[in-house]
Amino acid sequence: MFSRLTVAQRLSLGFGVILSLLIAVSLVGNNRVDYMNRTLVEASDGAAVKQRYAINFRGSVHDRAIAIRDAVLVENDRALEKHLADIDRLKAFYSENAEAMAESFREKGASAEEQQLLARIDRIEDRALGLTKQMLDVRLAGDIAQARQMLLADVGQAYTEWLARVNDFIEYQEDIVAGKMDYVREEAEGFASLIFLATGIAVVLSALIAWLIITRLRRRRAEFRGGRGEPQYQPHPRCHPENLRRLRTGGCLQPGSGGAGRATEFPRTGVPYPRRLSPVLQALTLSHKMVRLRQVCLQQGKAG
Repeated sequence: MFSRLTVAQRLSLGFGVILSLLIAVSLVGNNRVDYMNRTLVEASDGAAVKQRYAINFRGSVHDRAIAIRDAVLVENDRALEKHLADIDRLKAFYSENAEAMAESFREKGASAEEQQLLARIDRIEDRALGLTKQMLDVRLAGDIAQARQMLLADVGQAYTEWLARVNDFIEYQEDIVAGKMDYVREEAEGFASLIFLATGIAVVLSALIAWLIITRLRRRRAEFRGGRGEPQYQPHPRCHPENLRRLRTGGCLQPGSGGAGRATEFPRTGVPYPRRLSPVLQALTLSHKMVRLRQVCLQQGKAG
């Protein structure tokens, strides 16, 4: 089928194949890049945001545990008020991030595992805050020894568990982000392999099509040329040397390619006429024949 195509059709087919391949690579690449972009946006706007709120949880709980410890240990009222102010400030900071976390869950959604982890954090938060309030009430009543005993027995363990559950939530979000990054990395590597593969196919196809076109052109040129590599030129029968000689001597044109035989017909009309004509008529006939022969030879040269 390819051998029946003209050179122009082959060139069009070759460029069409390469162009189609480029379009296909562009479409596939755009789809993959868009998917990778959406994955990164989901990781940055979803898991990363939730992880940042959880990290704020951890900072608030950690600093609050230290402030509570210092509030129980100090015996100066002014220092106690300072630590109580820090506790209230850290509690407000935690509440702000908790509201932001809840809003993020409503807008972007949350998996069952995320909801379970956050519920565990809320439960231990309620328990730790209750124990903290009881201990601070005892401390404000002046019973420092009882407050210290409550800190070591219950409050300290509650805050330790609170931090552990917040860390579980942070690690879960880290796993999500790491998984998405690994997937994006694999997609990027696969896309690079696709580009190299498409480039290799394009090079092979272009080389193959060029080889087929060049081979066909050489075959056509070999058919056009003679055995010695020169163009085969077959003169028109009317341009045969024998006919030229006869015209110069006033004879008639000979039909056929070789000029053999003695014809008595006029080459254009086929009307017989005598071999010997009057000098005037011979001169007119010769002039007409020379003009006609020149036109035929010029046309033959243009066609060759």
